[in-house]
Amino acid sequence: MRQLTIRGIPNQIENIINKEAKRNGVSLNKAFISSLEHVTGITSANCWLDS
Repeated sequence: MRQLTIRGIPNQIENIINKEAKRNGVSLNKAFISSLEHVTGITSANCWLDS
């Protein structure tokens, strides 16, 4: 799987991802990927942001 570096993430987005990661007990990476899956309509077996 490919790795990307994303710079300049707005504070509001960072705060949302941090809260989701803590709430769901997952890493920031997994929370960010799940958020991207959600907004793009891509689903996976562990996409917990659909609620």
